[in-house]
Amino acid sequence: MNGESRISWSQIRVGAAVAVALGVLAVAVFFIGETGAVFGDRYNLTTFLPNANGLIEGASVRVAGQDVGKVNRIEFVPVEQRRGSDQVLELTLAIDRNVSNQIRQDSEARIRTQGLLGDKIIDITPGSPGVPMLEEGDTVPSAAAIDYEELFGSASELVDDLAATLRTLRSIADSLLAGQGTMGRLLMDTTLYVDLLTTSRSMNEFLRAVAQGEGALVQLAQDEELYADLRSVIAGVDTLTATLVTGEGTLSRLLTDDGLYRNLASTSARADSLLSALESGEGALGQMLTDQELYESLLKLLVDVQAVVTELRENPRKYVPPIRVF
Repeated sequence: MNGESRISWSQIRVGAAVAVALGVLAVAVFFIGETGAVFGDRYNLTTFLPNANGLIEGASVRVAGQDVGKVNRIEFVPVEQRRGSDQVLELTLAIDRNVSNQIRQDSEARIRTQGLLGDKIIDITPGSPGVPMLEEGDTVPSAAAIDYEELFGSASELVDDLAATLRTLRSIADSLLAGQGTMGRLLMDTTLYVDLLTTSRSMNEFLRAVAQGEGALVQLAQDEELYADLRSVIAGVDTLTATLVTGEGTLSRLLTDDGLYRNLASTSARADSLLSALESGEGALGQMLTDQELYESLLKLLVDVQAVVTELRENPRKYVPPIRVF
């Protein structure tokens, strides 16, 4: 009986040892999957983001695509302590110390998506030589992550615009095929096509005639006498222009003499005054132009005078007595 008890206790101890070993192995596997190290030395860095975009605590942290740690904590930054719109969330990153020389002050942390499931991770760019390394508690500058929702929204708007453009092009094509509008008639109207073809042929014949020196227009262009006459006319115009500029001649004095201009202005003013007086009926001439009774009397007088002159021509002896010498 005692032997059986000792064997039983031995089995229990063995089973407990196996269970502990399995537990340690499970913990090691977990840490290997999360950070790539089992009990490696780590140090903490922080970074700030305006939006987590689905990133959760425990997400992987990578440098140049290699797992080097995990996201330990994601916390909101108090509103009063924010230094900008990009400091809404504070992330604490646990990083393997053996890669500390890769993360420097010019490194940048950004959210990336991995796999088809869209898991979010933090990816840190390696630093540059000569730039100081980041120490425990330092902040890794963050870079804006690609907002796929905004990108998809923009792509959707672009697709909508493209669809609208295609609909417009289809409408234009339908109008052209239906012969609507000027372009549609140009494409579908055979009469207009024939007219354009005739015009094109006429233009070709005209250009051929010009090239061969035929026609009045070409003769005018090639006539040396006409060219000389045109040059003479142009020279005369140049001479006239020079005369006007130098103040010679009557026309030039009309253009340049201030005294003559004032005399003309005075004469024009007097003429305006005279016309105004005539229109208002002032003076004898004005009354003749505006007084209807005077006009009719003068007209009657002219008629009577004309009648007397006619009578004198027809019967001069009636009004002129005979002249006797002796």
